[in-house]
Amino acid sequence: EQLFPNMDVIITQGGMGTVNKAIRAGVPILDLPVFYGNYAQGFEIDKYGNGILLESMKNQQTNILWAFRSLLEEQKYKLKAIELQNVFASYWNPKKIKELLACPGEIMPEVRL
Repeated sequence: EQLFPNMDVIITQGGMGTVNKAIRAGVPILDLPVFYGNYAQGFEIDKYGNGILLESMKNQQTNILWAFRSLLEEQKYKLKAIELQNVFASYWNPKKIKELLACPGEIMPEVRL
C-alpha cells in the first residue's frame, strides 16, 4: 500500500483490494480482469474515467501497450483519479464514517457513475 502513491499507473486483474488502494492513492488503473467477478470494478473504472478496462484477449499485447501509454500520457486519467481520490478521502474520517453508519443508503452520493 505504501508503494501506490509512488506509481504512475496500477496494472491489476481488478481485485477490490488493489482497486481500492489505487483509488485512495489517486493513481490511474489499467484493469485486465481474469475472473468474471472482476469485470464490475473494471466497468466502473472505465466509465468514471480514472482508468481503462481491457475486456478482450484479442490483440492483448497491442491493447495493453496502447492503454498503458494512454494512462501515462493523457492527463485526463490522472485528473479523474485525483478527483475520485478526494471523494474517497472525504469518507475516511471518523465523523463521516459515523454519518454513513447512521444513513447507509447514502454512501458517496456525489460519485455519479
